[in-house]
Amino acid sequence: MTLKYFVVTLPIGTTKSIIPKYFELIGLSDELEFTELFMKDSREISSEDLKKLQENIEESPHSKIIVTHGTYTMPETARYLNENLKTDKIV
Repeated sequence: MTLKYFVVTLPIGTTKSIIPKYFELIGLSDELEFTELFMKDSREISSEDLKKLQENIEESPHSKIIVTHGTYTMPETARYLNENLKTDKIV
């Protein structure tokens, strides 16, 4: 099984996600593809960022996608994806 993984937001001051390294340490990195779309506080996510996330999900060849996200605006992003994604992929 291959999953597509999108890093959406990270804590302020973080420059690279630690999640790919975590999956490598537990032996699952060969089964995953990691893509960092933008590195910002979730309160800074713009409508252009949401569109970019949507496009990346829709264009991905993978059927199962994990999106990491800060907690401040997670409901808004989930709502946007629910209303706008044109795919049967599991997100």
